[in-house]
Amino acid sequence: MVLFIIHGASRTAEGYLEDFLPHIQEKNLIAVAPKFSIESYPHYAFLNRSAIDGKKLPAGTPNIDNALGDIFEIISSKYNIRNDKYRIYGHSGGAQFVQRYLLFSNDSRIDKAVLANAGFYTFMNQNLYPFGLRDIELDDEEIKRVLRTKVALYVGENDTERNFRSLKDARAQGKNRLVRGETFFLNLVSYAEELKMPFRWQYQIIKNVGHDNAGMVSGAAYFILEDL
Repeated sequence: MVLFIIHGASRTAEGYLEDFLPHIQEKNLIAVAPKFSIESYPHYAFLNRSAIDGKKLPAGTPNIDNALGDIFEIISSKYNIRNDKYRIYGHSGGAQFVQRYLLFSNDSRIDKAVLANAGFYTFMNQNLYPFGLRDIELDDEEIKRVLRTKVALYVGENDTERNFRSLKDARAQGKNRLVRGETFFLNLVSYAEELKMPFRWQYQIIKNVGHDNAGMVSGAAYFILEDL
C-alpha cells in the first residue's frame, strides 16, 4: 500500500512525514510526502485551477488533478507494487488539496482518504470555485465515486482561531475551521440523502487538539492504517 501525506501551507513535507513515522514503523506500506513548491504550485490546495479568491490563473497553467496518480504509477513500477490502491492524508492546506483531488482526479484507485483541519471546502453548490462548483461539470458517476469512497473528515476541538477574514465565501462556511468542518459534513450528508447516493464518509472532532498536524495524525492513524 502507498500512503500519500500532503503538507499544508508551510510546505514542510519532511516534517509531515516525520509526524507519521511513529505510527507506520511496523506497517506494510510506502509513505510518500510530495512537496508542492510555492514557485511551481502556488495554488496547489486548489489543484492550480484558480487562486484562493477564485480568480482564474494565466492561460496554460497546468492543473494537478492527477498528480498523485502519476506518482503512484512511477512508484508501483519501480517497486513492483501489486496492490493497485493508494491512500491519502492531508492536513490544513493539504486537506483542501485532498478534498478537491477526490473531486477532480476521477481515480478509482483511492482506497481511503483523510481531511484534517481544512481551512475551507468546495461545496456541491453554485458558488465560485474553490468554494463551490460554478461552471464546473461533474457527472453523477464522478460524484457517486467521491461519496462512496471511505473518507474521514477530522477537525481539532481547539482549532477555533478565526481565519480567512478577507474571504467572505470562506467566512460564509463558518467562523473557524472547527465550525466549517461540521458545516461541510452536514451539507454533504444532506446532498447525498437528497440524491439517494451511497455515502461512506465519517466525521470526528479530535479532542484536545488545535491546528497541529502531529496531534491530528495521532487521531487519524487508526482509520488510515488499521488494516495494514
